[in-house]
Amino acid sequence: MHAPRGESETDQHGATIPQSELRWVQLDAPRHAIEIGPNGRILDSRYHGGYDAWEVLLETYEGEVSG
Repeated sequence: MHAPRGESETDQHGATIPQSELRWVQLDAPRHAIEIGPNGRILDSRYHGGYDAWEVLLETYEGEVSG
């Protein structure tokens, strides 16, 4: 059973389970680090020569992306 969109599920002990979110982030300066949080991960990345930038698909959790 899934919680309604925008709401978190709870486990057996009543703790909130954060919902993941997918987002594309464009990096103009790829040598600089981007914080994705302790549970975040990179799922895909593509270089766009026309923009001279990387686009990175991130899976993050509530409040984990800063930047």
